[in-house]
Amino acid sequence: MSEKLDANDVAREQGSEGLARELDQRTQEAPLIPEGAAAADAPEEEAKALTPTYRSASKLISEYPTLRQPVVSSLLRIGETMNIIAPAKVGKSWLALDLALAVAVGLSWLGSFMTTQGNVLILDNELHDETIASRLPLVAKARGITIPPYSEAEEADGKGIGQARPGCRGYTTYAPSRRPSMT
Repeated sequence: MSEKLDANDVAREQGSEGLARELDQRTQEAPLIPEGAAAADAPEEEAKALTPTYRSASKLISEYPTLRQPVVSSLLRIGETMNIIAPAKVGKSWLALDLALAVAVGLSWLGSFMTTQGNVLILDNELHDETIASRLPLVAKARGITIPPYSEAEEADGKGIGQARPGCRGYTTYAPSRRPSMT
């Protein structure tokens, strides 16, 4: 197996094409298999999926000439993940609930960021269901949003605002016809 690669050194000495050749050669020599795992532990398709692919900047630009549609202008587009990172007890969960309601209704968020109305799924691994259930109406009231009463029909629809815990069964939703609305 080849010595360790310092991509910065290779790029500086051989340029981006040299770096691409080096990466191609190395991935052909040894597909990415976790250290200590036998080759039999990683099927060929899995090894291929772990192997990075090289694409020139011009090819990337030609394949993706436009941005995805925004969910929150200037911050978040369809298919992207947004992280809210801050110290404990500063209001991250409150902020996330406010964002969820803003998107569900199509309001601006934080007074600056326009949202595109759409369905929202809240995945929370920290707060108890009771905590989320008590906070949602408080945030909605502060925003002038009315959350309609629950009905079983809306749960079957699976649209609006949903709440789920990863690995848990079921979730609660507000259907489009019962989507939170401005009062």
